[in-house]
Amino acid sequence: MPLGAIVGRDSTTGKLKALDPAATDGTENAVGVLATNIDATLIDREDALLIARHAIVASHALVWPVAITPTEKTTAIAQLEARGVLVRTAA
Repeated sequence: MPLGAIVGRDSTTGKLKALDPAATDGTENAVGVLATNIDATLIDREDALLIARHAIVASHALVWPVAITPTEKTTAIAQLEARGVLVRTAA
């Protein structure tokens, strides 16, 4: 997943995965933003950096799922902000 990807946590495995608003496994809830590129295609990784609280992130730097709707994006932003990750548009 690329730097800036919005992630959710799979409630069964506890693993971080790309945000999927249509899911029902926990990954439908935004829990953070990746602070590094990470490739977990072939093996689980434990070295990802996650922005999960007390931070401000630039909205233009976030990587959203391709098919996300404006309503789903608004919901995910609210979930991040509830955790203390503020999404801001640069002036």
